[in-house]
Order: sequence, then C-alpha cells, then structure tokens
Amino acid sequence: MKHVLSLSLAALLLAGAGILSTAAATEFFVATNGDDANPGTKAKPFATLQRARDEVRSLKTHNDPSAVRNGATVFLRGGTYWITKPIVFTPQDSGTKECPVVYAAYRNEKPVLCGGKKIVGFKPAGDGKLAVVLPEVKAGAWSFRSLFVDGERQIRARYPNFDSTDPCRKGFLYVASNPGG
Repeated sequence: MKHVLSLSLAALLLAGAGILSTAAATEFFVATNGDDANPGTKAKPFATLQRARDEVRSLKTHNDPSAVRNGATVFLRGGTYWITKPIVFTPQDSGTKECPVVYAAYRNEKPVLCGGKKIVGFKPAGDGKLAVVLPEVKAGAWSFRSLFVDGERQIRARYPNFDSTDPCRKGFLYVASNPGG
C-alpha cells in the first residue's frame, strides 16, 4: 500500500508540475539599460519595446507555438524610454482570451515612453536663462511647440515676451481689424 501511495503521489506531483509549467506565460523584459542583442530575460533585458514586440511575433509565427501557449507578457522596467519613431502594433501582435499578449509596467516601477526629442547642450544666457542653438530648427527641418525641463512645461523665447500677469491678452502681437482701410 505504501508503494502504491508513493507512486500515486509522484504521479500527482509530476502532473501538477506539468500543469504549472504550461500555465505560466512567456515573459520578456525591457529596461533602459538593456540591449536588443540580449535574450530579453530579467537579468539580460531588451532595450526597446520594438525588440520585445518582434520577439513575441517570432515566437507566435516561426517557433514552437507552445512557447506562447499561455500568452506572453512584456514587462517594462522603470525609467524613460526615448521613442524616436512610432511603435506599430498590428493584428499579428494581438493575443486571445486564452493566449493574451500583455505589455505592462514591472512591479511598482514607472516606465515613461517619451515621444519627444531630448535636447542637450544648453548654456547660460544671462539673467538665469539657458539657451541652445538647434541647427535643425534654424534650417527649418524640425520644429516643436512644447519644451519641458525636468517634467515642467517651459515658455519658449518669443516676441513680445510672455506676460504672466495677463497670459491671455499680453505677449501677443495684434493687427487692426481692417488692415487695409
């Protein structure tokens, strides 16, 4: 009886281990200090969301379908990700109810996807102001409307100067309602 109980318990444990191993979703990690040549593990994360998306696509279409049988989760670690071009998701990136594909922040971390362009090279310009020359803007190849420093929107240099005492009326140039006559 003892041998039968041991064999039954071993079979139950093996079956349970099989259930647990197939129940876990495939996981990938993305971190600001990652490298897209990495395997996308927690210890060796990818650097970009695009690379993680491509790996999930690859598993779903080219490799063993059982690799994503229970879905895939892409965890973004905390930090700011500078997005230089659009990240495109297509129907092939979707999951199903039984096999979800999830992109999520890693536990208690705050990833920030920033579609802006990081501007560097500011130099003191007197009176506590900073300035930077942007050749692309000067050449008309690039323009922007908003400027943020340390997460706060800044007022760009302009003429006439911005007037905080009356921000809706002052600081703008006006033309006569009938400029020709």
